[in-house]
Amino acid sequence: MPDPFFQPVSGFDLPRFAGIPTFMRLPHVPPGHPRFAEVEIALVGVPWDAGTTNRPGPRHG
Repeated sequence: MPDPFFQPVSGFDLPRFAGIPTFMRLPHVPPGHPRFAEVEIALVGVPWDAGTTNRPGPRHG
């Protein structure tokens, strides 16, 4: 049976607009956490907005 700690966080427990956004809404486990040794994989990413042009912002007037 899977460990409930490593299951996605419910929107009732932590609203989607609050907290640290994580991949698949899994819990954030910082390096100092007691269960950090149980983490088997870590994914690091950078947000990308492909809906913008080559120069987003006020430069186009």
